[in-house]
This record gives sequence, structure tokens and C-alpha cells, in this order.
Amino acid sequence: MEKGSLSIDPLTDEQIKKRALGIENVDYKGLVKRHRVLEQTLFDLLFMKNLITQSQHEAAHLFIEAMSLSGATVKSANLDVEIFTPYRDAANTMGERRMAFSSAYRRVVRDCGDDRARILMRYLARVYEYPPDYGDQKLVAKLIGPGLKSLAIFYEIADLKDPRDIILEMK
Repeated sequence: MEKGSLSIDPLTDEQIKKRALGIENVDYKGLVKRHRVLEQTLFDLLFMKNLITQSQHEAAHLFIEAMSLSGATVKSANLDVEIFTPYRDAANTMGERRMAFSSAYRRVVRDCGDDRARILMRYLARVYEYPPDYGDQKLVAKLIGPGLKSLAIFYEIADLKDPRDIILEMK
């Protein structure tokens, strides 16, 4: 996995096709339109509202991908393909896949404790659900911030500079 790059979304092709841009009217007559992404993740929302850093945002998505690769999150089945895997290969693969996110999770537990790790996992399990109220979003960011920071350190991306901070420094 390349350091400092967001990886492929853990969605199947049919789930990706369901993603869309929503068009909203900005003015009363509908002359000015605004496009916004539908189905953005909680972490996308928190990052765009400047409630988490770029490294925390990227760490969340890296962990989501690791969970997907490990089989912790279930993708929809592809019924068009028939593949027979020998039992011993399936067992080896299961062991390797579990390791894809367990060491990162253990790091969060070590750094933040069981309660914070559980809270983070609760939000990672439902990445497309988030509170609509800004105050509640700030609370969520405060609750999961330490866990995301720990993940960023684990993935060695904690030192990423947020482009917004670089622009502010230039002023």
C-alpha cells in the first residue's frame, strides 16, 4: 500500500454505480445550481467541515479498506463467478485477511483504550450514516479523533500536511 494515497473504495461495481451527484437549487428560481456528492462517508463529511485532519481522514479510509479486505465488512455476492478454493487455502487466506486490520485495531486499543476503540468501530461499521446537526458532528469528531490519530500514526501518515493548513500558512 502506497504511503499517503487514498486507496480503492471497498464497494462493488453495483454499489459504486449507485453513488451519484445531487443537484440542489441555490436560489429561489433555480437558476443557480449546486452539485453535491450523495453517499459520502462520515469521514468525508468531517474532513470537509474541517473537524478532522487529512491524515485522520486518510487513515479512516485505509482502515475501512483493510476491514473490507479482511472480510469484516461484507460485499455483495457476485453470482456470475464460480470458483473452487481448496480448504487449506481458504484457511490460510482467512488468517492473512484477519491480520489486515487487527494490528491497526490493537494499536488504537493500546493508544486510546477499549472504550474509544469501540466507539470508533461503531462509526466505522456505519460509514454512510452521520448526524445532520453540526453540533453533533463536532461531538462525533471529538469522540473518534483520538482513534483516528492513532490509526494515522499506525499507517505512518500522521505527518501529512493538510492543504488547507498550507494555504493558511502562506497568507
